[in-house]
Amino acid sequence: MKEIRKQVRSAEIRNDLDYANSQPNENELIHTEHLKGMFKKDTSDMEKQLQWFNHFVDYVGNVDSNMYNNACEYADECENSI
Repeated sequence: MKEIRKQVRSAEIRNDLDYANSQPNENELIHTEHLKGMFKKDTSDMEKQLQWFNHFVDYVGNVDSNMYNNACEYADECENSI
């Protein structure tokens, strides 16, 4: 009977250790939150930059449609060469 109790207790301890090892530790959680914050900032910065480019392109298109068309052709050529 003692041997069975030892085996059960050993199995319980192994299960507890496996569970504990499968959980993220505090440093991993802090790092993950830091990465999420950086991603949100990068995304926000990119959205602002995209808005700026859209306003710029709209202005060029309204002021000089030929320049706008030439710029579009140039951008298409650049994109195709990548």
